[in-house]
Amino acid sequence: MSSESNSSQTSCVKSSIARFIDARIDSLKGLKSELEIASDLGCESTIKISMLRRGDLKVPLDSVPRLARALRVDAGHLFRLALAQYFPDHAKLLFDIFGCPLEANEEAILMNKWRAVGCKMDALSEVRIRAAIDVMIEVMFGQQR
Repeated sequence: MSSESNSSQTSCVKSSIARFIDARIDSLKGLKSELEIASDLGCESTIKISMLRRGDLKVPLDSVPRLARALRVDAGHLFRLALAQYFPDHAKLLFDIFGCPLEANEEAILMNKWRAVGCKMDALSEVRIRAAIDVMIEVMFGQQR
């Protein structure tokens, strides 16, 4: 991580990116240690990782790709969260502009299968697609969208 990150410390309420990093590290337990994640970022100890988890240190934007690989998450999503950390008053604007990008696992589950099937059939109308998605969500989550 760049030395510039030391000047990026903050004492504000735990940000979305800090909550995301904290939850992701927890989900990697048994697969990857904090020390391994720190090593992937070029750090010799877990101090910066702990600070990122607590929100005491902002994620340097130039470190997002390495951190995303270390955490096995989508770099686009992590970058949007990092931008929101630097520009908290513009978080809604960032979401409005960039939306909520698909994470790699979401793309693998949804879009890759969709594309594989979609190439072998006639185009469906938007109405049929929306209806199918509504049924899928209702079956999975018991609620209509």
